Amino acid sequence: MEWKKKGIILKTEDLKADWIVSHVQLPVPLKINDDTLRIYYSARNQECHSFPIYVDVDINNFKILKVCMEPLLNLGEIGSFDENGITFSSCIEFNGKLYMYYIGWNKTHNIPYKNAIGLAISEDGGDTFHKYSEGPILDRCLEYPYFVASPFVFYENGKFKMWFLSCTKWEWNEQDGYVPYYLIKSASSEDGIHWNKDERDCIKYNNDHEAIAKPWVIKLDNRYYMWYSYRDTYDFRKNKNKTYMIGLALSDDGENWIRKDKIVGISKSDSGWDSEMMCYASVIENKDDLIMIYNGNEHGKYAFGYATCKKDELKGIK
Repeated sequence: MEWKKKGIILKTEDLKADWIVSHVQLPVPLKINDDTLRIYYSARNQECHSFPIYVDVDINNFKILKVCMEPLLNLGEIGSFDENGITFSSCIEFNGKLYMYYIGWNKTHNIPYKNAIGLAISEDGGDTFHKYSEGPILDRCLEYPYFVASPFVFYENGKFKMWFLSCTKWEWNEQDGYVPYYLIKSASSEDGIHWNKDERDCIKYNNDHEAIAKPWVIKLDNRYYMWYSYRDTYDFRKNKNKTYMIGLALSDDGENWIRKDKIVGISKSDSGWDSEMMCYASVIENKDDLIMIYNGNEHGKYAFGYATCKKDELKGIK
């Protein structure tokens, strides 16, 4: 398959709000109607705390229609799992409501951060949200001892399926300090709130110095496709050959996956906003096309953009 890059949708410098200092990170698209696509993302303030906001664009030409710059959720209380940041990750319509699954950020003493997964609910189509609870719906536990984050939730045959990253260890190196290793796990649920954990690894490490993040899944013609971000764990902040790239995996049942990173059909540009890094891809259908929305250099510090390809191109992948 071959993705055609279309350019930037939104730059951080375009956001005219006093509290926003950097990032338009982790874009999460939601179709509002046939012509309007809402893209949720997170921006950071001077204290490097993430808050979710959104932009509405015309899905036919990606011109900006509306920019919301008032945070959609407040940070949690001192000591809570989301006291230092909230990053939307996946949304799904259920029982007339919008369930938004998000990453809660919590600073720690020894390591840079700890994540857990929270749920916010909208009853007005995604304009406003309230937290389901002050605590996370999925957190570190017996099966996931370090942290969990970046959920993607899929509803099919009366059940919820979640794919998410699970940290397997932290390791120190002189170049980067403490660095997390993580891969993709899964869980299932009857109500989207209480989750049954699956101990299997969905997307496994290719080597012993890899990190795999931010799954996004679609189903076409009875086959599942997952896009994710993967990087090295050494010198990944400065060496462009070790920073995040976008990967692809296939599955016939949503449980057993085969990595196909070499044929993902999209790579870093020779120059510009996505020349050093590509990450946090989301993929949606639009008529005969697929639309990929993704972040670029420095984990989305400056912009997010999009690319397109024909849905028929997926059918030839083996």
